[in-house]
Amino acid sequence: MSKSGVEIGNAVTDLYQTFKLDKSDKHEAWIVFKLSDDKSKVEVDDCATAPICSKDVDECENKAHFEQIKALMTDDKPRFLVFDFRCKRDDDSICEKTAYIYWCSDNAPPRMRMVYATTSEDMKKKLGCNAEFQVNDKGDFDYDEMKGKIISKK
Repeated sequence: MSKSGVEIGNAVTDLYQTFKLDKSDKHEAWIVFKLSDDKSKVEVDDCATAPICSKDVDECENKAHFEQIKALMTDDKPRFLVFDFRCKRDDDSICEKTAYIYWCSDNAPPRMRMVYATTSEDMKKKLGCNAEFQVNDKGDFDYDEMKGKIISKK
């Protein structure tokens, strides 16, 4: 149970562990979580299947997946996202890291922002992603900027 009283159950953490470890052809490229309608628990909102992992990384496809989740975000609905960054570093080595992205527009209803913000802190701890981002404006929802921060993390 999070500090906000919202349950982050085993279904969320189990799906995240599968997401993080499973690189088969059924692997998700991203997962969007939301609060249930009664605000009592975190649940899956949406997800998309990633391409099969191989030595070659199709960064254009990875960026297209990122743009998909960006397009799903609306000002009135905060969300918790996990995204599988699969890109190349300047030396052509492959970087595969999972990012936690907390989307909450400044235009979302104040009470909803408060509940999501408190729950987000607990989601970050529970999931333990490689990198964390908080995005409050679609202009800041930028693949290249996040990729740069992901690549620079050791």
